[in-house]
Amino acid sequence: MARWYERHPTQRPIPLRVEPAGRPSKLVTLTALKVLARVAA
Repeated sequence: MARWYERHPTQRPIPLRVEPAGRPSKLVTLTALKVLARVAA
């Protein structure tokens, strides 16, 4: 597969960036808040 990408550089997949790098993940934060809400209840 790596050889194919070397021969076809324009066909490489583009990495999906949902959240900006270097910032806290909203998904992790929201999951943590849900867990804390369950523990507190």
